Amino acid sequence: MNEMSDLLSLTDVARIADVSASTVHRRIRAGELRAVSTRPIQIRRADVQAWMTNAGQAKANPAPRAPKVYDRAKAERHFWSRVNKTSGCWLWTGAATNKGYGLVIFCGQRIYAHRLAWELTHGPIPTGLLTCHHCDVPGCVRPDHLFIGTPSDNTQDMYNKGRHPYTRHPRPYTPRPDFAPKSAKLNKQIAAQIRTLYLAGKTQQELADQFNVSHTTIYLILTDKIWKCGTVTYKQTGPTARRIAALEEEVARLHKELETKL
Repeated sequence: MNEMSDLLSLTDVARIADVSASTVHRRIRAGELRAVSTRPIQIRRADVQAWMTNAGQAKANPAPRAPKVYDRAKAERHFWSRVNKTSGCWLWTGAATNKGYGLVIFCGQRIYAHRLAWELTHGPIPTGLLTCHHCDVPGCVRPDHLFIGTPSDNTQDMYNKGRHPYTRHPRPYTPRPDFAPKSAKLNKQIAAQIRTLYLAGKTQQELADQFNVSHTTIYLILTDKIWKCGTVTYKQTGPTARRIAALEEEVARLHKELETKL
């Protein structure tokens, strides 16, 4: 059909509206467009223009979506149906994190399974508090195996049970400045020996080879970054250090000449 005629084909409507032919066909079946004939499909130009105007207005001013209503009782039954209740822990059988904590979407909200179990039993959890396990089983959702606490409470609970990644012991750790593990290659006495040998003329690389450590370790000892003694032993060398030394000598010579003249 000619575009200037009153009747337009499906292809003409798709080209004018800048949409696919299948989209136009769906709009016809939805009742948004009225076809004069179906074989072949023909639509009046005025109907196409009205449809495009209404579609543009709807796109510019979309109707607000009604909030989705969830059946909370049904969601609770579904949650507990996925819990394996044993004589000990009640284990979550659904999705879980790589650490074993259960995950569930409850009434459109993603939440940890053990936190949801606490809320369903005891009510909302105050902001900033964690749901911790007495049993130390991440997948357990049994309410009497859970307790509410702050992040500090959770850390202290790990500490007391010997599960803290840095201590592994319930006693408080007191660092000792002169302490070195048995596997350590250096200690405070060896660090002092390294400083002495360096002042005696040995290079950093020679010291690294002698004590079987890296060049960086020797440098950190000499600059008093590790195994500290309160004194920087490192001496700058190289072109820059030589230029600085030459300038200091020249300044000293000029000072002597001025003192002689005065």
